[in-house]
This record gives sequence, structure tokens and C-alpha cells, in this order.
Amino acid sequence: NQAVIHLISALGRIAAYQTPIKVVPEVQKFYADGAASAPSGVREAYRDLRRALQDPAFAAEFTKDRGNNARVRNTISITRIEGSEKINVIPALASAEIDVRLLPGEEPEKFISELRRVIVDDSIKIDILLSRAPAISPQSPEAFQAIAEFAAAHDPSTPILMPLGFFLSVTRPDAEQPNAVITLVYAGGLALAIGALTLGVGLLISG
Repeated sequence: NQAVIHLISALGRIAAYQTPIKVVPEVQKFYADGAASAPSGVREAYRDLRRALQDPAFAAEFTKDRGNNARVRNTISITRIEGSEKINVIPALASAEIDVRLLPGEEPEKFISELRRVIVDDSIKIDILLSRAPAISPQSPEAFQAIAEFAAAHDPSTPILMPLGFFLSVTRPDAEQPNAVITLVYAGGLALAIGALTLGVGLLISG
């Protein structure tokens, strides 16, 4: 039963692991541009999110929101576990699959090395099942500038969100490639989104 025990221990360490917080420039700009319309308690923090997240108390509160959390760190979700097909048979192999969403600019190979350090178990084999480059939505500075100038002329209080330059989740659980989305923000701003780099990681160990 060592295969299952090793796998469960490794998954426990993965589930408890918090990847480092990293604020990419596009996310920093996104929150700064929306600070004026944010709740009063977070406006100042949003103006310089990178600095604000250095405060452990603020970081803990900010990342309680799943959306906020996914914008500032790599995320890991355990999605599948397999062992024996029968209740009275001890499996020689046990495996699990985890879904990883990496921030723009992150290197999959570097993350795998990080994952190995977290697992701390040489009996566990890591296979990359799926790895795709980010799907980046095209950016049009001239078009955005026209929107910003129009909004400033007609309603200076309208918040204009700079291109988000970030990722949105894939729309379906079985999707193999993230979506690049262009969406109009209700306040009149434009947010350009970058598809997540989706990395499927399989864990397989032998007993």
C-alpha cells in the first residue's frame, strides 16, 4: 500500500503549498486604474498593489477572493486521483493529476522544479500531460486611446481600465486551450484578457 500512502502524502504537501505572490505589470496597472471606483478601504492599496501585498495582513485578506488570488500567483488544483479498481486489491501504482495555471511570463520547467522541492519524494514521477503557450488577445493602443479620450471628454468620472494583460479561466473543464477574451467593462472601460497558460501535471509512482 506504499504507492497510495506516498501519493497521499505528496498531494497533502501540494495542497498546503502557497505559491509566491507576484504582481505582473498588467495586473498592477489594472488595479491602479480601477482604484478610484474601488471600495474606500482598498483604494490606496490598489493604487500600488505590489507594495500593498507586502503587508501579510492585507495579502491574506486580498487573496481570500479566488479571482484576486489567481491574478497574483500560480494556482494548483488537484483534479483526479486513481488507485486500485477494487476495494480489496492493493494497487502497485497510484496516480493523480493536477491542473496548474501559471502567470504570464512564468516558465513551466521552473515550476516543475519548484513542485519537486515541495513534494520531497524521489519515488514520485512527474509527467507533463498538457502544456500550451499563453493565448494573448491582440492589443490596440490606438483604439484604447480613442476610447479613453472619448470617455474623458464626455464623463471624466468614468473609470477606464487599461488592458488587463492577464488571464481568464478556460470556459469548459475539458477545454485544452485557454481563451483570449476582449470584454467591455460595465463602467465603459476596456479590458483585454490573456488566456492562462494551462499546465497539466500528472503524478505517478510505483510501489
